[in-house]
Amino acid sequence: MTGVQTCALPICLIVPERPGCGNSDPQPERRIADWPRDLAELLDHLGVDRCVVMGYSAGTPYALQTAQQWGDRVSALHLVAAISPVDRLTDLAPYPAFNRMSIMMARHAPALLRPLLNVAVKDMRQNVFRYVEHSMLASSTASDRDVCASPVLRTAHA
Repeated sequence: MTGVQTCALPICLIVPERPGCGNSDPQPERRIADWPRDLAELLDHLGVDRCVVMGYSAGTPYALQTAQQWGDRVSALHLVAAISPVDRLTDLAPYPAFNRMSIMMARHAPALLRPLLNVAVKDMRQNVFRYVEHSMLASSTASDRDVCASPVLRTAHA
């Protein structure tokens, strides 16, 4: 078969959405410590005994909690773009302005967060490159800015 790639390892990527993320219903009374039980139920249903857990960005505490609670059921833990807990205002200093505002709003005015994010998503969809340049690249490294400025990348994602 020409052009078909195969993988030597059987890999199944399972990406459940945390409560209130994506199409998942919010569950305000739930805690991060409740997540591993939900995930275990899903994996039991799918017949998965052991797995690798990966946490991306705000999924960091969920992945850490899962690895801690499950012990040997987790064969490895990977954190990508991991975030640390935000306990003080100074913890937000490294974040871009929009992220700082979103985190503070989530903590102090959660009812306003969804409308704010809806506006951000609408803006992203209108011009993703403008959004990335103004919201993210201002605090990024020069190499990240160079990649996003690439005409090839812009043509591919226009």
